[in-house]
Amino acid sequence: MNKTIESLGLGLSRLLCFSYGGFLLVVCAACFAPSGIKTLIDALHPSLAILAIVVIGAAIYILHRTIVMPVHHLMLCGFLRAADKSGDVGDLAESTSSPTIYLGEALGVAPKKRTAAYNVLRRSDFFTNKESLEVAHAENGLLVMTGVGLLIAAAYGLSQRNSLLLTVTLLVLAIIFIAASFKAETIQYSVECMAIRERPIEAMKILVKTSILRTEDVESMIELAHLKDSQAMELLEEDQAQKEQAESPDGT
Repeated sequence: MNKTIESLGLGLSRLLCFSYGGFLLVVCAACFAPSGIKTLIDALHPSLAILAIVVIGAAIYILHRTIVMPVHHLMLCGFLRAADKSGDVGDLAESTSSPTIYLGEALGVAPKKRTAAYNVLRRSDFFTNKESLEVAHAENGLLVMTGVGLLIAAAYGLSQRNSLLLTVTLLVLAIIFIAASFKAETIQYSVECMAIRERPIEAMKILVKTSILRTEDVESMIELAHLKDSQAMELLEEDQAQKEQAESPDGT
């Protein structure tokens, strides 16, 4: 088994992410067809069984990141926006705990670009604790994957009229995991939003360099009181210098 893992060239954390979906699928399937799963595993060599779990898990993980997590993100942002408005606070930029809402309300990022702007900051060097940040999101992603997997298993059990006790148990566990994922992500978002709020100009510099924001957007936003400082003018000067350099014939 160790040789198989080493031959895959994967670290432990990446291996867990890629294999977890396959492992969860096998566990849920074993709840309804234990004999069939046992027959399948017995028919495979242990090394091939591990490889199959990793490959299937990787496909589930990619599908999960591409479809499930964006929906989870939008649902959470909608909940946070509703919570901010219900608090009867006039300035969302100062009260929100959502990074995407702050990027829009305080830094002027267009609605269609807010998720992209947030992803740009996450993948840049803006966050100094980048490794722990990725671990936190990966852990929450496993919570979401578990909740959705258990929910699908419960729906399957209900459609097949399997054990009512097992189906209800899976449904309750799914609700617990999904609720925990929203709670964990809310806490993580509040930490990230606080970091962006403390260094808005640095965030704007990164977004200008990646064309999420334009110089015109920055010029209008630095008029706000919470963005007025010397770094704002430095941002405009740097952007103007880059434009002049790009427009010069020799590029120097």
